[in-house]
Amino acid sequence: MLIIGYQQDFVVACNTAFRLCLKEYQSGSSPLSSSLASKLSSNWQGCAYGNATTPILGGSSFRLADPNYSGGNITLPFSFRWTKSFTLILQALDITSSSNSGQLIEEATYSGVKLPSLEWHTLEHKGKNARFTYRLRVLCDQNYYNSTCTTFCRPRDDQFGHHVCGTDGSKICMPGWQGPNCDKAICKAGCDPVYGSCSRPGECECRVGWQGPLCNQCVSYPGCKHGSCVDKPWQCICDRNWGGILCDQDLNYCGTHEPCMHGGTCENTAPDKYRCTCAEGLSGERCEIVEEPCAPHPCKNFGTCIPHISETKYNLQQKKNTNGTLTEVRPLVRNMRGGSSMGKPQSRSLDKTIKVVTYTEPPIIPKEAVNNYTCVCSQGWEGPNCETDIDECASQPCENGGICIDLVGGFRCECPLEWTGDYCNIDVNECESNSASAFGPCINAESCRNYPGSFECVCQVGWTGKTCTKNIDDCQGKCQNGGTCIDLVNDYYCTCPLGFAGKNCSENVDECESNPCKNGGTCIDLHGSYKCNCEYGFYGNNCEESTKFCEPSPCVVGKCISTPTSFYCECPPGRVGPTCELFHTFCYGSDCNGKDT
Repeated sequence: MLIIGYQQDFVVACNTAFRLCLKEYQSGSSPLSSSLASKLSSNWQGCAYGNATTPILGGSSFRLADPNYSGGNITLPFSFRWTKSFTLILQALDITSSSNSGQLIEEATYSGVKLPSLEWHTLEHKGKNARFTYRLRVLCDQNYYNSTCTTFCRPRDDQFGHHVCGTDGSKICMPGWQGPNCDKAICKAGCDPVYGSCSRPGECECRVGWQGPLCNQCVSYPGCKHGSCVDKPWQCICDRNWGGILCDQDLNYCGTHEPCMHGGTCENTAPDKYRCTCAEGLSGERCEIVEEPCAPHPCKNFGTCIPHISETKYNLQQKKNTNGTLTEVRPLVRNMRGGSSMGKPQSRSLDKTIKVVTYTEPPIIPKEAVNNYTCVCSQGWEGPNCETDIDECASQPCENGGICIDLVGGFRCECPLEWTGDYCNIDVNECESNSASAFGPCINAESCRNYPGSFECVCQVGWTGKTCTKNIDDCQGKCQNGGTCIDLVNDYYCTCPLGFAGKNCSENVDECESNPCKNGGTCIDLHGSYKCNCEYGFYGNNCEESTKFCEPSPCVVGKCISTPTSFYCECPPGRVGPTCELFHTFCYGSDCNGKDT
């Protein structure tokens, strides 16, 4: 749309209104021809881009003071591509009752290029009959952008897109959305791009056959028990030692279940099948029948197994005849897994000490008959099967702070340095065992005294510390006047600054004693130094330099002769004065007046 505002002044009293014509660009536009003006006055058909007229805005002279006042604005909507260039014709009309179309007072034309912008472009017209100021601007309609108002962008947040619009009409996607129209959700980070998707930001929805938070895990075949899929769904690839369509047949029954008891050797014979090879004295499908109590080597850690042969040491299960006579004897063995299993009936007799008895109820089994063997444990072990290591350190055998280390069948004491022996109960004579010096660990000592668990060094003068290795600091507070102290054994030495001497640098040195001042200078002794007050004509630290009175020469003419304290000038003939600055005059008799002769 094109918007025009204006300010104007008229000389002649009129009922002023304005008429606007907007048309295609014409270079060098001039006021309308009479035919065109007449045509415009009737129907404005020559205004290709549109036309409009204001109501009466004022008299012959008025001003729209507020530039934001919209009552005098002329707005021309258009529904076509903005051409950028245009020609504007603005007519000031005098509206009278006899002429509804109005009489033309003044006409302004403008041809130029204007891009859409919020800024106003101000123009001024000074005509023969009137002068007025007006301004114009081009605005794109809502949701249209760029220099020709052809880019459409409408903010939205629905199924067709999720975006706002930039200043140039570009679509700026809302967080979580992407794509040219911002209608593609950004899935959860890491979501598989092939097997996962999302309809809302941050989600990861899996395709059929895939699972997991990121849809990167395939789904195994239904019912697959000990298997999985690899890279493809609906597979059932069996784990190690498993077989069958559903991987439910154990190919390593021995390794999975360990069915053979008492050390029997297991052999896989078929899926879910096995065979046990039993050690001597054992039998049964799982080697669960103990024919000889010590056959499975129940005693650990080199323990010795002794079988029980008394019938009171067996746990018996009885099978009664109708008359109550015991006809079968079978050992009841508790297996390693806590259950119990029965051996097969044996046709041979167990021992001649077993007697056949008659009874009407099962006998009570003694508590001591839980095992039908006894383990004699090797040193350091205990328990029914010698499985428990005896803690020899429980009695705290190590003395004098020794640390006990439990061993199999024994212990070891780690003793402090002051003690030795199996139990750390023998005192170490440190004064003899250490060869660092003649007195054992005592380095700068007169003697070493041994005590139980300790020792004492009697240090030489000037030394201290546990082993007399620390030199006593003899420097503390000794050297004065900034002297530097060097610590010695039972002594010290002070390096004194200039002007001081003595053991502790406490004596002031008289630097004037050597008469350093020359040429009659007076010496004044200072702390660590001296000062010379020189006689007139001499200078320097020791008054060794004399003032050069003839440099530069003070004599106007003649030769300058320097003395220790001054100078004099040897004047040439005809010149006199201290610096030969005067001419010598001659007079005769009374004319001299004592001046010369």
